[in-house]
Amino acid sequence: MGPVLAGLVMSAFGFVPSTGGAVEQTPHAITGIVLLYSLIPVATQIVSLLIFSRYRLDHD
Repeated sequence: MGPVLAGLVMSAFGFVPSTGGAVEQTPHAITGIVLLYSLIPVATQIVSLLIFSRYRLDHD
């Protein structure tokens, strides 16, 4: 699921893949890369913590 999300985010922000040499990315694409490696992982961790904080274990 992670690679699919990464591909969707990079495509949405206009990332241009390189097949030989270096390709200059637009500022919009760089913003997408920064989000992909910073805010999106933080958001998914917060959602996970909220879900697991509601999970109760029985103490038998």
